[in-house]
Amino acid sequence: MSINNNTVQFTVDLNNNKAHLFKVTMVIDNASINQQVYLPVWTPGSYMVREFSQHIVSMSATEHQQPVAVEKINKNTWKIKNTQSKVVISYHVYAFDSSIRSAYLDDRQGFFNGTALFLCP
Repeated sequence: MSINNNTVQFTVDLNNNKAHLFKVTMVIDNASINQQVYLPVWTPGSYMVREFSQHIVSMSATEHQQPVAVEKINKNTWKIKNTQSKVVISYHVYAFDSSIRSAYLDDRQGFFNGTALFLCP
């Protein structure tokens, strides 16, 4: 995915399926200073407000393999502080909603709607 001349890549890890956790890694190649990321509050075809961000149970970020501060600035937006280059954001999403709007993961199956899993820069 390319946004504003930046490449954004996602990796989804299913290894913590017994805990119903997707581990998502987001790489922004050319992050801005104090890069903000957010999770949508609605999904196409279902225009009710959905609080997908409530399922993010942890988040961390690194730049040049060094920790970078992450601050939640509202219900669905985080600021990655003092970034200036390639930043790696890792977060866990609790996935135990079997509706087609959200995400589900166990030791037998997994699925997700991108709006429930992928942060937007």
